[in-house]
Amino acid sequence: MIGALIAKYKINHAFDALNRRDFEAFLSDWRDDCTFIYPGNLPVSGKFEGKEEIAKWFRNFLDQFPKLTFTVKNLCVDNVFDFIGTNTVAAHWDINYTNRDGKEIQNSGVTVIKIKFGKAELVTDYIFDTDEKFKAAWSVTEKSSPTVSQEIESVETVLEKNIPDTPTDDTSKLIGNTGTLVFHSSGCKYSKSKKCTAVFSTREEAIQKGYKSCGTCKP
Repeated sequence: MIGALIAKYKINHAFDALNRRDFEAFLSDWRDDCTFIYPGNLPVSGKFEGKEEIAKWFRNFLDQFPKLTFTVKNLCVDNVFDFIGTNTVAAHWDINYTNRDGKEIQNSGVTVIKIKFGKAELVTDYIFDTDEKFKAAWSVTEKSSPTVSQEIESVETVLEKNIPDTPTDDTSKLIGNTGTLVFHSSGCKYSKSKKCTAVFSTREEAIQKGYKSCGTCKP
């Protein structure tokens, strides 16, 4: 039973650290070669590998949600007799959060954590509502498709604001969201966000500046 107690302590410690917004304490429970998988079909969804990438994701998460409270309801441990800190734990939780737009939202989910030598090696989130409630939390709204002329005008406006003195080919540019740190092709529906104000000429330039490729348009 000691193995179960150790694993449960680690998981509760991580959720408590998020609730306190103690980023350093939260990150201390992850291995350097860890992997995090976040569900859905949003710019923030996907697989994130390495402690640096995961740290960047969770900084954005805390920035998006100035107020949040995780309530862990149940913890299930795979190996209750583990003594070396290598185990798999499933945590069922509820969350109440307020995003940067002031919208209060509740959701629930399950996080499966593979622990190796006392630290998280693989973490996978499963969120119960990944439809409208999920999109609203991340300030993503579905809009009617723009006409061709409106789409061209929208991209041109972004480009003119950022590089007014340089003639450009709009379709070759990549548009970055300064809130989520995700870059999109100019035709991606998520590139129409008000926060998509960063413009890059190449994938390499966007990645060097800390941006991650969109999982929908895959520029």
